[in-house]
Amino acid sequence: MVKFDHISGHFNLVSDELKNRLSSYQRGKEKFKVGISVDPETRWIKHSRSQHQWNKMVVLYESSSHSIISQAETELIKYSQDRFPDSCQNKVSGGGGINVPYLYEKFYLYLLLK
Repeated sequence: MVKFDHISGHFNLVSDELKNRLSSYQRGKEKFKVGISVDPETRWIKHSRSQHQWNKMVVLYESSSHSIISQAETELIKYSQDRFPDSCQNKVSGGGGINVPYLYEKFYLYLLLK
């Protein structure tokens, strides 16, 4: 299940709001993970079939810039690793990235929940 509850805007202006939303969504969850995609629905299908048994994907942020979405991913993963080390499943602070980003106009940051 993909829920779109996203905001847009320059990351420096919305980063506090994104951290608040991440904190709210992860509350009471066993595990969560931050990621980026150009196609959240297709990405969800792959995640939902993985061994990790994710229950939900929440799209939190949309940007037209690959570098900004990558910055947002890195910052939110670091924030999550510091604040929620037991439940954050990101082992590295981003960087998996999107292949050939110049082919896409929109990029999304999402949160997987379990």
